Amino acid sequence: MSIITALVLGIVQGITEFLPISSTGHLILVPYIFHWEIPSLSFDAILHLGTLFAIVIFFWRDWIKIILSLWSDLKHKNWRFAQMKFESRLGILILIGCLPAASLGLIFQSYIESTFRSPLSVATSLILVALLMFWVEKKGQVLNPLKKFKPLNALTVGVFQSLALVPGVSRSGITILGGMLSGLTRQEAARFSFLLATPVILGAGLESLLTAVKTEGVGFFSIPLVVGLLASSATGFLTIRFLLNYLKEKTLLIFAVYRILLAALILILFFAR
Repeated sequence: MSIITALVLGIVQGITEFLPISSTGHLILVPYIFHWEIPSLSFDAILHLGTLFAIVIFFWRDWIKIILSLWSDLKHKNWRFAQMKFESRLGILILIGCLPAASLGLIFQSYIESTFRSPLSVATSLILVALLMFWVEKKGQVLNPLKKFKPLNALTVGVFQSLALVPGVSRSGITILGGMLSGLTRQEAARFSFLLATPVILGAGLESLLTAVKTEGVGFFSIPLVVGLLASSATGFLTIRFLLNYLKEKTLLIFAVYRILLAALILILFFAR
């Protein structure tokens, strides 16, 4: 893989992992357009770790507060959810929200990726989630702040997150929608989505890395891998900041329109072959 290819794919991963437009759809489309070879497992793992670094760097203060607060509450045997500090409750909500994706991923991920990775399937997922965005925005919300979120709310968002196992759905997009349907504002839903994604991306990245080590004997210090890592980290960090600011006052509709246009492009290329 060339340095330019690694740079472009790293930027694409960093942007599309966090915008609700599907990283999978773009990482299938971009190599197809430029006639590049499909990225190796090692490169895929590096891109995941790059976006993980972006989340951890952006939210490191939140994670420190969550860890210290949980430690304090557990140390003092303050185990009742309602009586815990907000950061402790948030940590537990994140753990609960990860359960559906983690359990279903272990069982069905290989089947889902082999069955639903075709261009037609990805385009269908792009369109269906776009329609859901239109519906959620039109429906309106009964606001339920994150501080009042309960385990059942987190489990609901987690079930939505598990749908992101299907290529083209978009982890950030579907979990933001799950958060909004549970009463969060767009910005709070995005923030919870990114925190919820941290352990999921960590798990996916480590799994890809271990698989790459077994099958490819990955070379960790090759220049393209480093370029991809840095590109996905930097663009991921900037994309998180952009989206959180954007959703303060604006809707998801522009992303819904973009998803439909992207699906149309994928279908055109698919049927034009």
